Amino acid sequence: MRDSGNLTSGINIIVNGYNGVDQVYTVDGLVAGVIYRFAYFASNSFGISVASNILTIAATNLPNKPENIQVDWTKSTRTSLML
Repeated sequence: MRDSGNLTSGINIIVNGYNGVDQVYTVDGLVAGVIYRFAYFASNSFGISVASNILTIAATNLPNKPENIQVDWTKSTRTSLML
């Protein structure tokens, strides 16, 4: 679950789609520049667990990929490359 991104609302927005197995999950619908709080719960036929510690993240856009990368052979060695 997550909050609405204002750091004062409850953590009450359900993040759907996680299958309970994958170690990586992407949350859609976040806005770059906004800080969100997440909490995790286990849920099954017996009920819902106590919430995890709160995880606070700042959403951001991914940077552009590097372009025109070139090797600097004067600073490279047998075991490394300087780009």
